[in-house]
Amino acid sequence: MPIGIILAIFGALGGLVQEIVGDKSIDLPRVEEKKLYLGSLAAIILGAVIGYLIDQNPLTAFGAGYIGKDIIDSLIGFSKKTEI
Repeated sequence: MPIGIILAIFGALGGLVQEIVGDKSIDLPRVEEKKLYLGSLAAIILGAVIGYLIDQNPLTAFGAGYIGKDIIDSLIGFSKKTEI
């Protein structure tokens, strides 16, 4: 199996574990008022992308997938706080 797919899988698993540990649940995707809310699927997709991009080591990809959502949330929160 190509290393890129392995890294994406480990990153996705990291995102899934982070969702389970953080919320103690998995949120299913849903549609409300013509908007699609991805739920836990967003963390899995984000973890897969970050795991693929970050390094050539599956354990690092898992860790990056695990903390990726938190880092992006903190960066978005930081940018909103610093707006004038």
